[in-house]
Amino acid sequence: MVLTQDIRGPLADRVERKLAGRRIKRAVIDAAVERVVAALATAPATPNDDALVMALSAASLPDLASRVSAAFARGGVVPFEMAHARAGRHAVVTVRIPVAQRGLVEGIAQELGARVTSLDAGEMA
Repeated sequence: MVLTQDIRGPLADRVERKLAGRRIKRAVIDAAVERVVAALATAPATPNDDALVMALSAASLPDLASRVSAAFARGGVVPFEMAHARAGRHAVVTVRIPVAQRGLVEGIAQELGARVTSLDAGEMA
């Protein structure tokens, strides 16, 4: 993914608006955007047919995301992408992982007492 200056400028503007009132200099924001762009440029491409999306969910476990992250680190799970959300007492962590790591993620979910569901790449198309 290549971000042109036409995209970088508006992206930095948006970050600046989000951080309004926090006294963060524009130069710091521009540098952060450049670091993100550099990271995106070096990120490995991942074919969709080798990926699996899984969702781990639990009630009354507000720190599910940090527990999942720690368990992934211990278990050697390297997600392509990971996101989390909470609503009331419910927490959800979604991950896109290599298909080969499905069993590891299912084991981690069981260990944490979380429910797990999955969606194969073919189902996402």
